[in-house]
Amino acid sequence: MIKKTIWRASRAGGFTLIELLVVIAIIVILLAMLLPSITRVLEVARRTYCMSNVRQLQVAHTCYAGEHDGVMPGSMTNPDTDWAAYTGDDSYASQFYGITNGTLWPYVKGIGPYRCPDHPEKTYLRCYSLNNYLNGDGWGYPVRQRVGEVRRPNLTISFIEDPDPRKGLAGSWVTDTSNPGAWVDQPGWWHSDGAVFGFLDGHVEYWHWKDARTLTVGYNFYASTPNNPDLIRIKVHSCPGDPNSPFKTLGEP
Repeated sequence: MIKKTIWRASRAGGFTLIELLVVIAIIVILLAMLLPSITRVLEVARRTYCMSNVRQLQVAHTCYAGEHDGVMPGSMTNPDTDWAAYTGDDSYASQFYGITNGTLWPYVKGIGPYRCPDHPEKTYLRCYSLNNYLNGDGWGYPVRQRVGEVRRPNLTISFIEDPDPRKGLAGSWVTDTSNPGAWVDQPGWWHSDGAVFGFLDGHVEYWHWKDARTLTVGYNFYASTPNNPDLIRIKVHSCPGDPNSPFKTLGEP
């Protein structure tokens, strides 16, 4: 009688194979339900990190202008004269040289802020470019050298996520001023079908793309997507409020 009681007590504390399988199945179902949420949280965290990068670069941009009589760092990529440099060589050493020999390096002495953690090309050390309007070389629209010459810094794009197929990201970020539906450089897309933008006044925004064609531009220079609201939005924020802006007909703010 005592033996039977002990056996029953030990048996009552265990699980059958079916019970274990049911528990495992429930855990799998819960994980499947939670995984999308976890993925979204991680993506938002990486996007926040990217926005922090852009904010650091814009602070450095502002500091540079403050120490140079309001003159902004060059938005092109000539060694030793512009914010970052491009040597024509896509090797790691050349990319590193391009960053450390840019005029913003004394203000941001670290490689991290120059690269978005979500950029699809893991060998890129830099994935941001500057708006050509800000002390660039023209491309059909006006160029302003000093911060004080920019009419609406709170609406003017500065740093842009750029998927340039050249690892060093040559030149500045430009768009076609003669055709409302034409790109020149490409937009980023790797943040849940959107991109991070810095503005000259120091704030940073995330823009989610509304037109599916924006996602197809990819690495293609001079793509064309007529009546694309995403492209129009970028164009009107390239040099808003400037009397010489070619984008007024697009509804410039």
